[in-house]
Amino acid sequence: MKRIKEKLINKDSYILLKNIVILTIVFLGLFFFTFYTFFVDFKDELIKDSKKAYFLKIENFDNKIKPLILNHDILALNKQLDELLKTNDFQEITIELNQLIFNKNALILNTPNFSDEKANISDVVVDIKYGEIRKIDNYYELIPSSNLDKTQYLNIRYQAFVEDEVKNLFARFDFKNINKKQKTLKNKIEFPFWFSYIFDTTFKPEVKEIYLNKIKIATISYILEPYNIKYEVYTLVKKLFFYAFIMFFPIILIFNYYNRFVFKKYVTKPLHKLNKILDDILENKFHKIKQKDFDGVQEVTALISKISTISNKLASSVNELNISKETIERKMSTDTLTGLENQKIFELDIKGMFVSSISGYVLIVKIPSLVEFTKLNGSSYTDTFIENFVTIIKNIIYRFSKVDITMYRFYGSEFAIIAKRHDSVKIEEICKAIVNTIVKELSSKYKLPENIINIGATPFDLYGTLNSIMNSVNEAYNIAKNNQPNSFYLITEKQIEHNYATLEKIVSTTIHDANFDVDYASNSYTFGDNKLVMQEVSPLLYDNNQQKLPIGSFVSIAEKINEIVNFDKLVITKVIEYLKYSKATHEIAINLAVDTIANKEFNKWLEKILNENENLKRKIVFSITSYTASHHKHKFKKFVKHVKELGAKVLLKRYNTNDYPLEELENLNLDYLRIDKDYTTNVANDKVKKHKVKNILIFAQLNDMEILTEGVKADNDYALLERLGIYATSR
Repeated sequence: MKRIKEKLINKDSYILLKNIVILTIVFLGLFFFTFYTFFVDFKDELIKDSKKAYFLKIENFDNKIKPLILNHDILALNKQLDELLKTNDFQEITIELNQLIFNKNALILNTPNFSDEKANISDVVVDIKYGEIRKIDNYYELIPSSNLDKTQYLNIRYQAFVEDEVKNLFARFDFKNINKKQKTLKNKIEFPFWFSYIFDTTFKPEVKEIYLNKIKIATISYILEPYNIKYEVYTLVKKLFFYAFIMFFPIILIFNYYNRFVFKKYVTKPLHKLNKILDDILENKFHKIKQKDFDGVQEVTALISKISTISNKLASSVNELNISKETIERKMSTDTLTGLENQKIFELDIKGMFVSSISGYVLIVKIPSLVEFTKLNGSSYTDTFIENFVTIIKNIIYRFSKVDITMYRFYGSEFAIIAKRHDSVKIEEICKAIVNTIVKELSSKYKLPENIINIGATPFDLYGTLNSIMNSVNEAYNIAKNNQPNSFYLITEKQIEHNYATLEKIVSTTIHDANFDVDYASNSYTFGDNKLVMQEVSPLLYDNNQQKLPIGSFVSIAEKINEIVNFDKLVITKVIEYLKYSKATHEIAINLAVDTIANKEFNKWLEKILNENENLKRKIVFSITSYTASHHKHKFKKFVKHVKELGAKVLLKRYNTNDYPLEELENLNLDYLRIDKDYTTNVANDKVKKHKVKNILIFAQLNDMEILTEGVKADNDYALLERLGIYATSR
């Protein structure tokens, strides 16, 4: 209980943290959207207004310095430039004198020791090698020659008339460009790196030209200083972030309180309880839900009420379904007259002996003259006779073993017995007891024909198949029937053991020499477009007389002599070679033995060969029968996980729910289920089979699996499976 509580607390903390993260992301999204919209407008307006202010200052400055340029008052120009730079709006200002035009005042101002502005001026000349001076109205223009060097001072001679006195004077002019830069700003802050991402505006230098009578006399270049604008924007951004924090932090506190106390009490806790109830329902644990245990919001309370009703109804339905299921399964697997299990169960038990390598005997018991009995006694006694017949045999079996001997009824007058861990001596005793007791007890009750019972028995052949064992036991039965009435015949262990050594040698040589080919069978086609999607590899195996060896027998022998892993490796290698050099686009299913899938060395080899053939592994499907998988679940689950990590696929073949229940497949992550053909034979006319197939298909759809079938012969079965949505089938 404590661990569950800790788990719920951790889960609540996770949900709270997740909600805070989501809220933060939403808030930040809204904040940045609002911030961006407002900021862009503010920044644009600020830049627009700042540029207007710049242009006004520039225009005002131009008007101020035009007379200073004409007066060539360099001191006054420098003073004006310094005043303008003090505004911190400009980084640098440059004045370039394009045409050297000056007036009388400029001459007097730039003449040392002379300042009489009332003097009359005449004969303004310059050294001829620097050019000549031309008068334009009240101004003088220097027409420079190529020898003029603007970087040097230029002397201009003129005559000044002061009170009838003529003075020859020299004015010294400086025509160099004037350049002024802003000094480093005091208390200038460094903006953080992120600020450059939101304020990336650059200001181009502004260039102004000054004219006199359409003559360009000067060009002024202004490099603007954006610091003031940046500082104003930066201040705004800081305020916005501070405002966002002030607004968001209380919201987080309120939200945290709401989640920890209000939401947890009225929503989270009721939902945790509800979730536990639903878990119980999924495990078929039903109990009455008390609504008073749930303090929740109105919607949660209403939900609890509805789930309580559903739980009650579902419990009733499950009980009824379980009863129906048990009845149906009992009817399907047992004989209604004798209560014996049927041939289907007999075959499953034989498979179990193969998987478990259990020794024993298989017996066929028949009433060869049941028709004659009916003629002698009447049909009304037939069922009673069969019941008495079975009861006698069951009593005898019980005397010899309470566990290891099982009797089955195939049909009518044919029965079978599996005797595990019994040798020929014990089987002979059992057969004698059965024959003698049947004849003795039933002859006193009924009119019996001459031959009322025959028994054939054969040892369980671990290297054989179901068909070979049935052929052997029927052969023994026929010998018994032809010998004498009411007899039995046993094939002893020694009669079949002489074949074992020969078979083991053949299997060992075949694997060591890789002396076999493979074929591809069980072609599975999709419904509708009839596209080939899968084939199953089928090794072609022969004995010394070129007689085909059953694959089941070959595998059993290979397992016994510890060669099955090498055999499966060879098959996989041959399939990969086939895929390399063929144009096959479909998948190939490869059957593997349980000893192979559990072998560590094999799994390392498999990883290596699949990684070497990266482009082919999605076409390879490893196949295991559901019966084998069900008897080795841990090994099977481990192998499936390994194969999925490697990028290949897994198919569970001959699937039926008795071998491996659907709920146990849920977390295996299989790719394919191939349904046992018993489920799909005459499925169109069998409601029970149809129900089973539908359940398997629904389960597969929920767990991302594809369903295949095999050996579908009847057209109406094929049509039904197509309508249900089966992936592919073989016919």
